[in-house]
Amino acid sequence: MEKKIGLAALISIVIGSQVGSGVFMLPQLLAPYSVFALIGWCVSGFGALSLAMVFMGLVKRLPKTGGPHAYVQEAFGQSAAFFIGWTYWLVSSLSSATVIAATISYLTPIINIKSPYVFAAHELFLLGIVTIINLRGVKSASFVEMALNVIKMITLLVIPMAGLYFFDSGNITFNTSIINQQPPISLISQTAVLTLWAFIGVEAATTPAETVKNPKYTIPAAILIGTCCVLALYLINSISFIGLTTPTELAATKTPYVLATQKIFGGNWHLIIAGFAALVCVSNLNAWILTSGQIALGVANDNLLPSVFKRKNRYDAPSFALLTTAFVIVIPILLTIDDDISKQVFAIIDLSVQASVLIYLLCCASFFKILQNEKKVWHHYENIITIIAMLFCIAMMASAQIKTVLLASLFFASGLPIYALWLRKQPVFNKRHTHN
Repeated sequence: MEKKIGLAALISIVIGSQVGSGVFMLPQLLAPYSVFALIGWCVSGFGALSLAMVFMGLVKRLPKTGGPHAYVQEAFGQSAAFFIGWTYWLVSSLSSATVIAATISYLTPIINIKSPYVFAAHELFLLGIVTIINLRGVKSASFVEMALNVIKMITLLVIPMAGLYFFDSGNITFNTSIINQQPPISLISQTAVLTLWAFIGVEAATTPAETVKNPKYTIPAAILIGTCCVLALYLINSISFIGLTTPTELAATKTPYVLATQKIFGGNWHLIIAGFAALVCVSNLNAWILTSGQIALGVANDNLLPSVFKRKNRYDAPSFALLTTAFVIVIPILLTIDDDISKQVFAIIDLSVQASVLIYLLCCASFFKILQNEKKVWHHYENIITIIAMLFCIAMMASAQIKTVLLASLFFASGLPIYALWLRKQPVFNKRHTHN
């Protein structure tokens, strides 16, 4: 049985990893910024495309399972590769908790969840189902992703397109408490940082590289096509929401798509859309758990994690890596049972974005070094794109609060015990580390 996936499945993973809880939760956060939110989407979208092109160049040269750590290892050695791989796996795992929370939030009006403990029980049940799907192998997970993406594209196109028909320029108002206190460039920077969350996952197609047919062609094509589709989808949705609802209404709701559906169709149609929105989030969760398992497998294949992470089941799925990922996701679910869901989601988003930006910055630096080793002329298009992507990452870090960046760095620091107590003692590591 053929276990490798093709272009269509990989595009679904690219779209699935980027389009999820962000598109449903961000309208509430962006409501006070009005049209500045649209500019922020354009800025973060431009940055995402530049990063996509960097990863396209990297995967053409190094089509290895795991993604980012492999590129950093090539440029900067095993120590840097371990911390990138560890952080990337941890961030992708913990971020999945926000997707699960968003999914159950949309299901709440349908299944009438009132107790936070019942909410958490539903989160754990959903996590278990998606983990089982991924334990059936990459082929199984990608098939589910393709099916869910059909629902995703319908939901995220029909509602905003209908919303454009009811577009009312009178809804475009500004929150004076925000607009008058800050210059436009600061507002654009803030919205760009927020909207960048929706593009996290632009590199997801690189992680299962060794299970992809013709990866040097298929993965770059999937990254470019998928990211362009995502950017177009976000812009349509942003424009539609700005004209369909007032900032006050958006800021007050936890389920913007339900609000939009009530305004457009009335009746109980919003319950159907809530179900579709939940399925979109499930697609995002499926893509991220698949990615997390492949990250841990790739890092272990390079002897940067214990060999138990290489363990596969009869479906060729990295069983130990997937089960460990699920365990990591359980922790924030249990620790936030009594918390406000929106605050839970937004807190993890802030930290995950900054940790991801640090990873992207090091991947860009790795590509730049690889290009220098290839003796590319300074004005070669790949050099220019890489510098643009690096400047974008630096700008996103500079726009964030120092406290957030410092907290995000704890993701890297959390790997120190494994590095010091296990990795440094491995003969293979010491040999290669000396060579590097």
